[in-house]
Amino acid sequence: MLCNTNLEVFMVEPETDFEYAIMDFCAELGHMLIEKNRKYGDSFRNLRKDAAHDLENPRIPLWLHMKEKLSRYMENHPDDEEDICKDGAGYWCLEAICSRFDDHGDQLTGCAEDISSTT
Repeated sequence: MLCNTNLEVFMVEPETDFEYAIMDFCAELGHMLIEKNRKYGDSFRNLRKDAAHDLENPRIPLWLHMKEKLSRYMENHPDDEEDICKDGAGYWCLEAICSRFDDHGDQLTGCAEDISSTT
């Protein structure tokens, strides 16, 4: 079952340069996540599903990915700083998305609230 997403939720008119930057970054991040998911398959989601069966905490893959990103940052790769930040943000987003699925990772059980109905 897919979420009944109301696109108006995403059509908030930014009022400041910072809000424009937020929307721009989120659009870039979403595009990157979809591209990587198509290229590599549901690798993060599959790791998380396996971890849910094999480990006490299904978030362990997230922590391992974040540890690797932090290690890269600490190794002082200034050219990679923006990519490291985007990858880290992407993993947090993927974790939040995966948490909307059931324990087996197959059925979508939760979606964002339709905030447009409250305005």
